Amino acid sequence: MNDIVSEYEISILAMMAAGYSDTAIARRVSVSTRTLERHVARIMSRVGAKSRLGLGAIAAHHGWLDAARLLAVMDATRASAAEELAT
Repeated sequence: MNDIVSEYEISILAMMAAGYSDTAIARRVSVSTRTLERHVARIMSRVGAKSRLGLGAIAAHHGWLDAARLLAVMDATRASAAEELAT
């Protein structure tokens, strides 16, 4: 996709932008919360972001978080919530 961040990292950014907690993101990508925090810190360092808000702004500026990706994340969230309620 690009030389700065991977598709996996962009999926993490999309979940962050959609309002997922670190715990929820970690669960969805099958890593510990601490590992997820290290991933986010590494992304921030690589792109020069000083905060998660800054990371979101950089991601939006570069077009990594387009509307279609965010809608897909939110749809997946709704589907997951519906499954949990059904069980």
